[in-house]
This record gives sequence, structure tokens and C-alpha cells, in this order.
Amino acid sequence: MKKQDQEQYMAEYHEAKEKGVPFFPDIIFKDAVVSLLVFLVLIALAFFAGAPLERQANPADSSYIPRPEWYFLFLYQALKYFPGSLEVVGAVILPGLAILGLFALPFLDNNPKRHARNRPYAAGGAIVAGVALVGLTLLSVIESPAASDAGGLDMASNLYKTNCAGCHGQSVVTSPGIDTSEAIASGKHENGASWDANLSETQVAALAAYVDSPQGYNIYVRECGACHELGSLKLNAPLELAALLDQGPDYPDHADAGVANWGDALPSAERNALLNFLTALQGEQLYAANCGGCHGISMASTTESDLRNVLASGDYHQDMPAFVPVQGEAEITALGQYLVNPEKSPEGQTLFKANCSECHYDVAPQVEYIKPAKEIVAEGGAAHEILPNWNETLTPEQADALVAYAADLNALGPATVGGQLFQDNCSVCHGPFGEGGANTSQPGDIIAPISSSEYLRVRNNTALKQIIAYGQPNFGMSPFAQSNGGNLSDEQIDAIVAYMRRWQSNPPVDVPPMVDSGLIALGGEEVFQNICARCHGTDGKGLSDLGPSLNSREFRAGHTVESMSAAIGTGHENTIMINWQGILTASQMDDVVNYIYLWGGPEPGQPVSFNEHILPLFSRTCAQCHGAKLEASGWRADSYQKVMESGKNGPNVIPGDPDNSLLIQKLLNTQSIGGQMPPARMLDERAIQWIIDWILAGAPDN
Repeated sequence: MKKQDQEQYMAEYHEAKEKGVPFFPDIIFKDAVVSLLVFLVLIALAFFAGAPLERQANPADSSYIPRPEWYFLFLYQALKYFPGSLEVVGAVILPGLAILGLFALPFLDNNPKRHARNRPYAAGGAIVAGVALVGLTLLSVIESPAASDAGGLDMASNLYKTNCAGCHGQSVVTSPGIDTSEAIASGKHENGASWDANLSETQVAALAAYVDSPQGYNIYVRECGACHELGSLKLNAPLELAALLDQGPDYPDHADAGVANWGDALPSAERNALLNFLTALQGEQLYAANCGGCHGISMASTTESDLRNVLASGDYHQDMPAFVPVQGEAEITALGQYLVNPEKSPEGQTLFKANCSECHYDVAPQVEYIKPAKEIVAEGGAAHEILPNWNETLTPEQADALVAYAADLNALGPATVGGQLFQDNCSVCHGPFGEGGANTSQPGDIIAPISSSEYLRVRNNTALKQIIAYGQPNFGMSPFAQSNGGNLSDEQIDAIVAYMRRWQSNPPVDVPPMVDSGLIALGGEEVFQNICARCHGTDGKGLSDLGPSLNSREFRAGHTVESMSAAIGTGHENTIMINWQGILTASQMDDVVNYIYLWGGPEPGQPVSFNEHILPLFSRTCAQCHGAKLEASGWRADSYQKVMESGKNGPNVIPGDPDNSLLIQKLLNTQSIGGQMPPARMLDERAIQWIIDWILAGAPDN
């Protein structure tokens, strides 16, 4: 550009600059256009990309890893370098100094020149800050911790798959008397390593429970496999199946089959596991038999064509590479010796960890002799492990069912877990198939079925999840979500909903079962046997997989009548014991407590103590009306002297003569004065017998 043109341009520039551009409408119009474009971009991103919310915050979920938005990741990463008491430096002091520096920047750098080369300090500082921000953000993404593989919905199954399946296969049969938790933690089992260093106490407990818990396929093989091939049972009536198990040899088709009396022989957990397996989809059954031992309830996503290739090839499904090209003779010998005797080959342990642990984890397969051990290491392939050609063992229909199930396993897997969760948490009230039935605590009341097509049709998955999460207190159903004081995570509730949704295509029941209200029991013993015994056992000694023992001196010594009644009324958080307030009457709850206390009394023929047996019985059943606050008929039951001497129509107790004692006549309703006591219903026969035996012994103050 010529000097004259340059001077003219600068003159025009300075003139235009002095004149300026009107803020309105020029600048505002430009800003409005740019803002509109940005707004349109945001709308397009929201519509096409979306901004999905994560699940509801749950402080009880230890597997969740909280992370800030991407524009705060640099600060999130910086906090890692300031642990403990230094956290305030990274979280407050340094960011605060950076903000103060921005405020001070106009005063620190007032250079009128704008090019970066003319402002080295400002430009350099900005570049360093930018590199630091980008670097910290990238480090945060790279070092982002992954969710635990042994957490989430199927934690125990994943732990078994990772730590045990390589040696034990699909299941482990533990010996009687073995403490499974101790065996896992200490490695005190055949070829076992100790896992206490890399498994938490919670994980060891979960893995032990998984090993000890009944697996439906294994129970099927044990109880049904001798007569029925897998997939041969056509079970379109789940309730009929439950009746079949309960009746055992009395079921018509099993009359001469020599089957066990499953109603008595199968513990409730095994019965539920077998019911779950028998009513599962055919593909699910085949998956449990052929694939579940290695893959657990889930496998990597794959296509149907890949699955069919796996079924056809079999042998090459888990092929081990040969090590000859990459390992020398010395390494092969060391690794072979390690397989024979791990303690005598330290070098082999290093080689095993480097070459074999990806599949075998920490447990080396045991080989008896060195020659075959070296062949396995050197040759790999078929010498290592041959898997079946499933096309030769499965019919085309079974192969189709297995492929369809495995291809959609990510969607169906939760339903598999949901079945067991339903049995453990819901079947006590709703039945194993959601069929409902009589509410044994209220005459004529029915728990409606939740597995009917009508029930499921009018309730979407969100509604079902809300019912489980928040409960229905008016019907005695406590909330089950951990966030509401229950014991189920969001994933577990989703799994139960997925399991229930499977009923919609083939509902187990479509109408409420008929109930004979005359058969519904009202007394303490009847309520306990019909409701409480499902978890605590008919003798109150507890069922290990459901409820604790109530029939022990320690339990009675640690609980008062009031605390036991309150526990029945309010239920227990994080357990399957619901709130029975409003379902059972106050009188029924008191009767249940009295029934529990009878277990601690003397058997017939044993001596009866007034202070240990009779007075506590009177306190629970009589003192409310015959105590210090209300002396009905002038008789009191709160001390030995009052029992023997008070009353308007005495003598109430004649030592040695129960038949003529008014107290016994009132209890047996044979009196000629007044009515039966207690007026609502007669005391338990054993309680009355205690009082009779005490009077026969002379009614001592013992």
C-alpha cells in the first residue's frame, strides 16, 4: 500500500472511530442475531442429543461414583493433589486467588498494545492457565474410576464368576459344617487362594451367600432331572406347579414315581429357586444349564449370528493360545511346575500372573504330573479346554430359544434377578406368583392378585416401581426403596418390575381366589402360624434365610411385652417384616406376644413358679383391667397377695383345688357368676394349664 493511501485509510479509520457506531440499534441487533443463533444451537442439542438425568441420588448406594459437570473437572482433578487438611487449599484458596487475579488484571497489565507478542507476560500466563485447565480436565477423564465390577445388581454372581468359576464351574457343593465365609477369606479349601486381601468383608459375605444359596438349575437336576429332560416339562399353570411341589408323592402324576415329599423336604429358599427356574423362559433355562456357569446372568453384547457360530464351533469358544512361540523351554517348565506344585515354583507364579490370570484369576488349575502340565502350557488350544458343540446337544428349537434369550440378555437379565428378589421380599404376602389370597389377619379380607393381566395392563412400570419404592401403608405395605428406609436399591426394584412384567403375556391368575371367611383364624397362635411362621418357623426358632429365632431365653430376656408389640406394629426397616398396624388389631398383636412368651414356660409335669410364670402371664393378660388403675370386681392380678386375697366374689384361688377356684372357672367359662375371662376369647390352653398346675401345687408364693 502506498504511503498516501495508508495515510488516507488511517484518517478515515480515526474519523469512523471518533464517530462510533450507535449502540442502538446496531450493536444490539448484532448481539440479538448471535444470541438467536446460540439459542437455536442449544435447542437443536437438547432435541437431538438430549440431557438425560441420572437416577435419583441415593446415599445408600456405595457403587455410585459422583462426578461434576465437564467444566468443573479441572477443579475436581486438582483436589486430588490436596488431600486431607490441605483440601481447603485446592478448593478455596487457589480458586480464590485466581478470581482475585482476574479482578486485578486491568491494573497489573495496562499495556495499550493488543498483540500477544507485545504482551509476553499476559499471553504467557494465559497459555499456562489454559494448558493447566485442559491438562487437568483430560487427567480427570483418563483417571475416572470405573464402577466396581463386583457391585450393582448382580454383585454376588459377578464375584463368583470372577473368583470361583474358573475352577469350580457353575456351582460349588460345600461340605456340611464348613464356614463358607471363612473358607473364602482364608483360602482353606482345595487349591484355594486367600481373597481377604482383595475382597471387602461385604464382598466376602455376598460371595459366601451366593455359594450357599440354592440355584434353580442345580435343584432341578437333583430333584427332577432323573425323569424329566430339560425343556420337556410344559408348565402353563404356575399355581398348579406350586401345588405339585407341595403335594409331592400325593400329586396324581407322581403317585408311583417315588418322588420326595417336597413340601417338607425342600427349604423355602430352594422351593422358590426351583419355582423360578421351572417357570422361566425356555431360553433362560437353557442359558442357566449351558452358559450361566461361566457368564453369570450377563454376557458381553453380541449378535445372533455370532451366537450361532459359538453354538456351532464349541471347541474354540474359549481357546487358549499356545505359548511355544513366545516362551522358552525354561519358562514353560517353570509354569508347568507351578501347576503341579505352586509352592516350589516362585518363578512360575510370576509367569502365571502374566499369562494365565486373565482367565484363571488367582487360582491355578491343579495338574498331577509335570509332563501333561508342560503340554497344556506349550500347546494350548484343545489340550487346554474343550467346550461342547452345542449344535449336537441342542435341538434346533432349543438353539433358537437360547440364541434369542442370550442376544437380548441385557434386557432380560434383570428379570432373572428380579424373580429371586420377588421371592425373598414379596412372596410372603403376595404368594410365589403374585396370586394373592386370604389376609389371615382380617376375616373376609383378600389380598388381590398383582399378576393378573388387568392389574398389569393398567399400571406402567413407573407406577409399579413407585408402589414398591414407597409402599402402601394403608394396606400394611412398608416402603422397600433404600432411600425410603427399605432394603432394595433402584436397580433391584427395576429387576422386580421386569420380572412382574413377564406375567402379562401369561398371567398366573386372573381372578381373586375364593376365601372361606370361617376358616380365617383370629387367635394369637393362629395368627402366628398363618403369618409369622412364614419367616420365623412354626416353632418360632427362625428360618435362616428369612427370620430370626423368637423361641429362646435370650430373646425373651432382651425384649419386653411393649417392645415386642411395638415391633409387630411398626415392622423393621431394611427387612421384609412389614408394618402390621391396621392389619392386625391391637388385641391380636397382644395375643401373638402372649403366644411367643408361652414358649418360655414349663412343660406339663414341670414345676410352675408364680414369680417367673404366673405373675408375668397375669401382667400381660389381666392387669389392664385388674390392676392399680382399674380394680374390676375388686380383684387385682399385680401381686401374689392381691391375687389370693382381693375380689368381691372370692375366694378366687383355693390352694390344691383348681376345680372350685373361681379363677379357673372364669378362665374355662364354667362359672356361675359373671362371664368368661378374658371376655374377648379364652386364654391359650397351655397358659390355663400353668395356672391349674400352680394351684394343684398349693398356689405357693415361689
